[in-house]
Amino acid sequence: KKKMKGAMKKMTMKLIALSALKPHPLNKELYQQTPRNELELLAKSISDNGLLQSIVVNLDNTIIAGHRRVEALLYNGVVEHEVDVLDTSLLDERTFLIESNRYRKKTFEELMREVELLQTIESDNAARRIGRYGTIATGVEPPSSEGKADAKIAEQVGLGSHMAVFRMKKIWAASKDNANIAAKIDKINKGETSINAVYN
Repeated sequence: KKKMKGAMKKMTMKLIALSALKPHPLNKELYQQTPRNELELLAKSISDNGLLQSIVVNLDNTIIAGHRRVEALLYNGVVEHEVDVLDTSLLDERTFLIESNRYRKKTFEELMREVELLQTIESDNAARRIGRYGTIATGVEPPSSEGKADAKIAEQVGLGSHMAVFRMKKIWAASKDNANIAAKIDKINKGETSINAVYN
C-alpha cells in the first residue's frame, strides 16, 4: 500500500485522443466484452452526468483503469478526453487493474480469473519474501497462509470473506470434470442460484 500511495503522487493529467489509447492486454484475458445494453446504459450515464471516475493510463498510454468508460465515450462520439497518467514503475499493473474493477458486476468466470491471477501474484510476492536459503528475508513479513491469502484476495475482488474464495475455488475445480457443476455456474451468473447453494 505504501508503494501505491507513492506512485499515486506521480499522477498527472493530460488531454489525449481516445484513438491513441491502448487497451491493457490483461483486461481482455480477465473480462468479457461489455454487453451492448450495459454499454448503452453507461454511455447514457456519461452523457447525462459526465465521468464519475477518471480514466487512468500508464506512461505508454495503455489503459489500466477505465476500459468501459473509454468504450462508452467512443460510443457517444467523443474523440478526445482528459486522462490521468500514472507512473506504474512502483506498483503492479495487474493488481491495479483488478482493484479498479472491484465494484464491477462480474461473472463467476471473471471472478475466478481474478482470483487465480491474484494467487499467482501472492505466490510471487511470498517467494520474494523468503531468503535465498529458505529463511525469511530481513525486515519483511513471512509468506501468508492460504487462509490469509484468500482473505486478502476476497477483499481485492470484492467478495465477502475468505470462505467465499475457498468455495469458489472448489466449485471451479469441480466444474472442469463435471458438466452438472458447470451448468450450475451458468445459473449463478443468471442469479438463479448462489455460490453457497452450489457448494453445499
